[in-house]
Order: sequence, then C-alpha cells, then structure tokens
Amino acid sequence: MLLVLPVRGAGLTLAAQLRGLRDFRPDSRIAGVMLNECSPVLYRTLAPMLERETGLPVLGCLPRLEAARIESRHLGLLTAQEIADLDGRISLLARALEENADLPRLLALFDGPAPESEALPAAGPPRCRIAVARDEAFCFCYAETLETLSALGAEPVFFSPLHDAALPEHIGGLYLPGGYPELHAPRLSENIPMRTAVAQAVQGGLPTVAECGGYLYLTEALFSPEGKRFPMAAVLPGEAKNTGELRRFGYAELLAQEDSLLFRAGERFPVHAFHYWDASVSGSAFRLEKPLSGRSWCEGCAGKNLYAAFPHLYFAGAPLLAERFVRAAMEYGDKHEPA
Repeated sequence: MLLVLPVRGAGLTLAAQLRGLRDFRPDSRIAGVMLNECSPVLYRTLAPMLERETGLPVLGCLPRLEAARIESRHLGLLTAQEIADLDGRISLLARALEENADLPRLLALFDGPAPESEALPAAGPPRCRIAVARDEAFCFCYAETLETLSALGAEPVFFSPLHDAALPEHIGGLYLPGGYPELHAPRLSENIPMRTAVAQAVQGGLPTVAECGGYLYLTEALFSPEGKRFPMAAVLPGEAKNTGELRRFGYAELLAQEDSLLFRAGERFPVHAFHYWDASVSGSAFRLEKPLSGRSWCEGCAGKNLYAAFPHLYFAGAPLLAERFVRAAMEYGDKHEPA
C-alpha cells in the first residue's frame, strides 16, 4: 500500500506519524510513502530523513496545485460530471507526478498480484433487468456494484428520476443509489409521474434497494434548509430534514433483525454511512454497531422485496446480497413477463 501523507508540521513530527501508522497494526501493508502538498525543495530535505527514521521508501511528492484543486461541499468532493475540465486537472497532476516522483521505483515496488477476492462467475446473457437511477441527484454508485449485478445475470438499465416520466419497461428490480436528492428536491418533487411510478412499483412488490439518497427519495418528503416541504415518493413513513451535522457517520457493522430481500435474521455485514439528513421515522429493521466505540442504534426499513436505509452496501464485497437481489429480480420478472 502506498501511503499519501500531507506535509503538516516539522519533519520529526512527520516521522513520528509515519512510524505510528507503520507499527499500529502488524499487517499495515504500508510499502512506500508519497508526500502531498510538498514543494520539491522541501522534499529533498524531508525524504532522506524520513527514510532514515522510518525505513520506508519515500517515492516522491506532489506540490500544491491550485489549478488542479477540486471543490467540495457538505458531503465531500464534487462528483466527476460537475467538475469543469476534469481531464485537464488530472493531466496537470499527472505531469507533476512525472516530474516529482521516482516512477521506476514506485512501479517496481508495487509490481505484484492484486489481493485475491471472491471470484464472480463470468457474465452470461442477462436474465433480468434492474432499473438503476442515475442523474445529478443519484450519482453515488460503485462501478463494482453494477459489475457484480451484471456478472450474476442482471442487466442494469439506467433512468433519471429527475428527467424521465416513467421507469424502464420489463424490469425485475429497482436500485436507487445514494447521491444528492436534497440539492434537487424541487425538481424531484415536481416530477409527479416518476414519483407515482416508483411508489406503485415498490408497493406492488418490485424488488428494491434504496441506499441513503435513494432511501430519502422513498420517504414522504424532504425539507429544504429554509423549511419548505417537497413531497417525495411516499413509499415509507416519515419526512427528512437537514440536521446540520453528520449523522451516524462512518463504518459500522449491520445486524439484520429480520428476514428480508437481502438479509436473513442474525446475519452481519460491514456497511458505511455518510449523511447530514435524517428521517423522522428511521425504522428498526437493522441494528448498527460502530466497530471501535461499540455504540449501536436501530434504523432502516426492510421487507420481502425491500432494503431502504442510510447505510451503503458494497455488493462486490458481499456477493451473497447481490445474488439475493438478482434472484428476486429474476423471479419477479418471470411472474410479470408480458404475454
């Protein structure tokens, strides 16, 4: 693993940080270091000292580049489609890396096989279609999630809750990923045909996974920071408001309290959450526990055909959940196949 470390404070402070990160876990896997926001002049002083004090190879630096900086907002960086001249910014960083890093040593150090992961079956002809929300409001979706669904026999079919009037035809499942529905609440609310179509589909038994922003879309309404109410799909009880701070933030372990679309009672899976909005009716289908503090709480809605909660799932790391989703979509599609 390459550790990218911002240069803050004196050189010995950096050395202490590096040694702490290297030794905190015996399996830290830190193989090299890159210094971020560090001038080439300072790098020439720091690199030999850090290597001497830590035994870790320091492989280069990236100076501060305002022209390559990416703006952020309340939930992190802007998404790729919102960034002007993204390719140009990446090219600028690439040139800076070529000029200020020991690329041959960097590549040689990490020239090895990738960590093994659970193998997925080779994708064959799709056996069902899963509608996937993708637009400015729903833009947080792991590429590996779609790859996993495809490998298991599903065809992701994209649609826009902002711009489309209906769901795609002949679908067996619905995936509403995270994103920023709160920034587009007026337009989502105005699209009554889509809100109605989603509500009818979910209430009619369409297997549905709704994470974070997707979960908010299924509640009764979103409130703007000014207090204006915007009706949503109203599949789930409760309304959502901005709390002004991160809520139940970070990594956690999810414990299923009952059988549902994706889970069986008693199963545990790692999840993560990152949101400022909260719902007035948070549900109790899952118990979440923080790995270090042990703090726990209940939240989420689930059923035979539903997962709706703030925690994000990573299907590539838990293919069993993806298998259950795809299987349910296949069964639904078979039952509702047009004559």
